[in-house]
Amino acid sequence: TLVIETIRDRHPRPLLTLLDTIDAPCVRMSIDVGHVYIGHLLGGPTPDQWVHEAGPRLAHVHLQDTDGDLDRHWPPGMGEINWEAFFGALRTLPVQPRLIIELVDGTQLPRAAGWLTDQGLAR
Repeated sequence: TLVIETIRDRHPRPLLTLLDTIDAPCVRMSIDVGHVYIGHLLGGPTPDQWVHEAGPRLAHVHLQDTDGDLDRHWPPGMGEINWEAFFGALRTLPVQPRLIIELVDGTQLPRAAGWLTDQGLAR
């Protein structure tokens, strides 16, 4: 599967239109939660709304938190993202995407994984 990642996208529609144009089941969407959260602060949908709009075309997710000022790549739980809503949206999908914890500081990986587990978002 080839995934196209959200970078500076404010809305999912252009990327979904591109996927429709390509029309290949092996080409799907990757959501970077920090990127789409920044897009949300600029007037776009929330990260959980991105999941709902992407639906089964979502194959890959970069889990990283931010305060919305910069692309921080903080561990989930350190910023402003509503992770409960985001994971709630993921649970509605017919097939679960691959989840990648994407951090600037790799030493924070145990903290990130532990927080997701403690919140009941990951096992």
